[in-house]
Amino acid sequence: MLTGRDKYADYWVYRGWLLKSSFDAYWWDDIKYKSKNFSAMKKHPAVIDDPQKITASPYNCIDSGSFYITCFRSSTVKEIDKDHADSADDGVVTKVTQAINGGIIGLSQRKIMTNNLKEILNDKC
Repeated sequence: MLTGRDKYADYWVYRGWLLKSSFDAYWWDDIKYKSKNFSAMKKHPAVIDDPQKITASPYNCIDSGSFYITCFRSSTVKEIDKDHADSADDGVVTKVTQAINGGIIGLSQRKIMTNNLKEILNDKC
């Protein structure tokens, strides 16, 4: 769910993989960045070494998605909380899908996966 170096930087800081002091806030607003004159930038962008680190483990994938939803899509969390504990509510799955992706691509598969996940979580709790 992370797109853009700014979101990667936020997540890298959250995980302790990057120090917040190693880059400037709002570096993407630097006029030289916008004109693609990177060597003349006054602000220092975050350097994300190995962005594929997110895909290194299932935990990282789930954690980064949860981080994104919690920190940047709080309205999505409210929609998720409207669902029933034991099975996916089609309307809620549709609204969450739209909130995250802006559309409903893969909706039928998302409903199946949501129900599978709920079954697993309900067995554990």
